[in-house]
Amino acid sequence: MIIFLGSVYPQSLLTELSRRKLFADYPADIFQHSLLMGLDAHHDDLRVVSSPVIRASYSSVKDICGRCMFSHKNYDEDKKDVCVGSLPIPGLQMLVELWRVYWTTRKMAAEARQKPNLIIYALHSPFLMAAVMLKKKLGTTCVVVPDLPEFMSKRGNIIKRMGKKIDSVIINSCLKRLNSFVLLSPYMRDKLPIKDKPWVLMEGIFDTNTIPQPSVKSKERIVLYCGSISRQYGIVQLLQAFTKISSDNYRLWICGRGDGEDDVISMAKDDTRIKYFGVVSHGEVLVLQQRATVLINPRSSAGEYTKYSFPSKTMEYLASGTPTIMCHLPAIPKEYDDYVFYIADESVEGIKNKIEEVCNMKQEELDDFGKKAALFIKTKKNAFIQAEKILKLLAETTEV
Repeated sequence: MIIFLGSVYPQSLLTELSRRKLFADYPADIFQHSLLMGLDAHHDDLRVVSSPVIRASYSSVKDICGRCMFSHKNYDEDKKDVCVGSLPIPGLQMLVELWRVYWTTRKMAAEARQKPNLIIYALHSPFLMAAVMLKKKLGTTCVVVPDLPEFMSKRGNIIKRMGKKIDSVIINSCLKRLNSFVLLSPYMRDKLPIKDKPWVLMEGIFDTNTIPQPSVKSKERIVLYCGSISRQYGIVQLLQAFTKISSDNYRLWICGRGDGEDDVISMAKDDTRIKYFGVVSHGEVLVLQQRATVLINPRSSAGEYTKYSFPSKTMEYLASGTPTIMCHLPAIPKEYDDYVFYIADESVEGIKNKIEEVCNMKQEELDDFGKKAALFIKTKKNAFIQAEKILKLLAETTEV
């Protein structure tokens, strides 16, 4: 048996969060479901313990954040996975989460014929602590590291900073006692206390269940951004670059939420070519990607954090078959170079020039470029191949 400990959403919960317009971590959920699909293709006894991320007042979600059985395959007759629920109350949330995850995983491990291997998604201290506490009841442990905690949030007040330092100490202590690692950037190894422990690089994973249906492109040149609308990730620079384009035939479409939302709304009032969709479902995002001329990620390569992060949207962008414009981030492997239009000059003027350069290409050229990128992702980065890397790592790792 393999137990996957992560934060996947049961479909019923995801649907309800979407209906209520509440936060759901779609990129992480898509990544995890893709990985689970790949693991299922190789292994016939995979179980999931999930503690989904819910960011809302407890009073607004108490009717939907309880414990439940579910199936990560969405089979109603085969609900063997456990969602431990969530208690979004500051000060209690992580303690309750640790307690629930520990006992649920312990019970699941006891049902296995032999010690199960454990795959943990993300450097989340309750997950890591539970794994360490259950070490004697588990086989090999493997931690998938999508992000480094120190680069994931702002500093906050003194209490939050102290809490983050304590959390970092706990995480590092746990990592020293776990067996193997899956890193989304090779530079992560320099920041983690894993020394010479086995690891494998898996910068992303493509969900083969979301192969888009091609649609006829608009005659307008549509530039689409989907994701976190963060000033840190360059949304303001993208807006400024777009407004420098004089042609009335251009459109900028933006989907998502973040601290740059007010900037988007303000600029959209001044420039009617800019359209803000707000938060939309993943299915709607896929449709918009097919209608767009190009997809763009304005995240700059400046800043230390870019070495330790492979943007999750990169894989989905390329798989869409619509050409992608982005900066050349350090964590992007060289093998991607032939499938991306890189922004060499990352200034506002440089972004504007690259958008015009690509959008001025013939549609046939853009279609051909996008198809080659999609083929690369679908054949080299699909769930089956990426999951195989993890299972091989587990098989070759000795328990410590």
